[in-house]
Amino acid sequence: MLTAVGVSGGYLLIAVPNVELLSVTIAFSGLLLGGGSGAFVGLASGAIFGLLNVIGLPYPPVYLAQLAGYSLTGFIFGRFRMKLISSHPWAFAWKVGSLGFVCTFVYDTITNLAFPLATGVAPAHWWPYLTAAVPFAITHLVANSLIFALLLPPAWAALGKRFSL
Repeated sequence: MLTAVGVSGGYLLIAVPNVELLSVTIAFSGLLLGGGSGAFVGLASGAIFGLLNVIGLPYPPVYLAQLAGYSLTGFIFGRFRMKLISSHPWAFAWKVGSLGFVCTFVYDTITNLAFPLATGVAPAHWWPYLTAAVPFAITHLVANSLIFALLLPPAWAALGKRFSL
């Protein structure tokens, strides 16, 4: 069910570049289910979202980087869930926003490195590609940090207590 919510969230804001709800759903699955299951939800959500994306299927190295980034987000949030959820609500929001920033940074880094690799550009000529990605990465980092900080605390308050953590 979390995979379906994640894929739906990915499509909900698809017209807005680098603003998405897929990552926060994957992070929430890690909080709810733990690292292994969170990684699986990330892998399944990313696989479906990428394969059925209306924009088109990414190059295979980019697709694999996306899957790795999504899986890592679910795993990391599951791995640190006890440290996150045992916090005061304001601290929880700060921590999940900050961890969302870190996971987004890793995701953007590996996917942005995968693109010139996929297109056969020599590493010495990657800088124009990476430089062009900076404004999009900044948008993604800011958006995800805010989305994580604003959506995960009420989502946890509503559903997380049903899980015996």
